[in-house]
Formats: sequence, structure tokens, C-alpha cells
Amino acid sequence: IPHRSSRCTLCCVEEVIKAYEAVIFSKSSAPGASRRGGVDEELFPEEEEEGADHDSDEIKGRQTRVDSETERILKNLVFMARNQSAGREFVEQGKIHLQYFDAIKKEFKTLRQLWIALSERVAGVDELAM
Repeated sequence: IPHRSSRCTLCCVEEVIKAYEAVIFSKSSAPGASRRGGVDEELFPEEEEEGADHDSDEIKGRQTRVDSETERILKNLVFMARNQSAGREFVEQGKIHLQYFDAIKKEFKTLRQLWIALSERVAGVDELAM
């Protein structure tokens, strides 16, 4: 008989999702913590987050998601490059990377919602089986 891991597959995947989340977000439990750095509004003044629900995590008693340290550093580099006239190409590439970060975060939000629904379904089926 092969040795089975004492942990279920769902628990293992949950750990991977949490590790991924830790890479793309920094966690903050401070109420009113901004998800975006102040520099972002200057780089993308016309951009607003669609359907942003900044308070939903705080209402549920969870930590809020804020920009990762890497993303904040990139925003500051792009901001400084723009102000120091470091080159249009550098600023444009920086903006592309920031848009990529935003796309990843939006995709993760959907991934997390689907994962929660799946986990609840599995828990419900497991409960019925008992």
C-alpha cells in the first residue's frame, strides 16, 4: 500500500494559493489602508478600479490587500524616471509592468472567489456524507 500524505489535495492547493497571494499583495490590517500608492494616481489619473470594493474585506474582518513592496518600488521608479526625464521608453515599459500587476491582481480576485466556492461545495458534500 503506497504511503498517503496526511493532507488532502485541497489543503495543499490552498497553501499554494496563499503563497501566490503573498507574492502579489502585501497584507495590511489597518482600516482605510490604501490599495494603491499615491504615485499611481499621478501615473494613471484617468484610471479607476472597476467594481472596486475596498471595504468588503474590512467589513468581513479580514486584512485588506495593498500593493506589494515590489509594485510600490516599481511605481516609485517610474514616477522618478518620469520626473527626471530618464527616457520615454523606460517610463512606458514601467507603465506596462504596472498594468500587468493590475491584471494579475484582478485575475487573482476571480481565482480566489472560485476557490472559495469550490471549497464550500466540497465541505458541503463532505458534511452530507457524514
